[in-house]
Amino acid sequence: MEDFPEAVRGFLPKLTGYALRFAGVLYLINVFSYGDEPGAILNVADIEKGIKVSEFYLSHTIEAMHALVAENADVPFEKTDQVIHLVRTLDAIRDEVDGGLIAVGFIQENFNKTCGEGLNIKSDRAMGSILRKCGLTIDKKKHWKDRHGVNCLRWDEKIELFIKECPQRPQSPQTMENQIVVRPGKVAYFSGCESRPGRLASHWVVSPWIDGSNPRD
Repeated sequence: MEDFPEAVRGFLPKLTGYALRFAGVLYLINVFSYGDEPGAILNVADIEKGIKVSEFYLSHTIEAMHALVAENADVPFEKTDQVIHLVRTLDAIRDEVDGGLIAVGFIQENFNKTCGEGLNIKSDRAMGSILRKCGLTIDKKKHWKDRHGVNCLRWDEKIELFIKECPQRPQSPQTMENQIVVRPGKVAYFSGCESRPGRLASHWVVSPWIDGSNPRD
C-alpha cells in the first residue's frame, strides 16, 4: 500500500465495504427480476460480482490520482468506442507510415471505411483533434507520399504505447456476458439496439449473472 499515492491509500481499506454494497445491489437486481423476495445472506458468487465492480472503479480512481500527483502525467482520456476503433485503424495502417509520418486525412478515410454507425469522423480536422486529445503528436504542413502541405501524425513511441495499452473494447463492466437475462425459454440481450423477450421496460438493464445462469436455480 505504501507504493500508492497518499491520496489513494485511504480509499483502499474502503474497498471491502464498496464490494459488499455492489454485491448487495446486484443481488437485489437478480432477485427482483424474478419477482422473488430477497434473502438475508450473500453467497460467494454474489460477493465475487461486487469485487469485480469495485476493481473496475478502483482502476479509474488510481488513474485519476496518478494524473493529479505525477509530474508530466498524461491527461486521461475516455476509451470510447470511437477511440477503440481508432486504435484498430492505426494498427491496421501502420505499414503506410512514410518517413515517420502518416497523413491525418488518410487516417480519417480508413477510419470511416470500417467504423460502426454513428462513429464516423466528418473531417481530417476533427480527426486531428481526436488524435491530440489522445496525447499524440500532429505535425503541420508536411509531405506524405503524394500529399503535400498536409497535417500528419508523427509515428513515435507514444503511438506504440497508445496501441498497446488502449483496450480493444470499452472500459465498462457491461460486457455481453453481464447483459444476459435468462428466463425459462427466453433470452434477452441488452445491447442497446436489439432485444428479445425478457427486456424490462425500455431501460438498459445489466444482468448480475456472470455465467449466464441464475446461481440460485
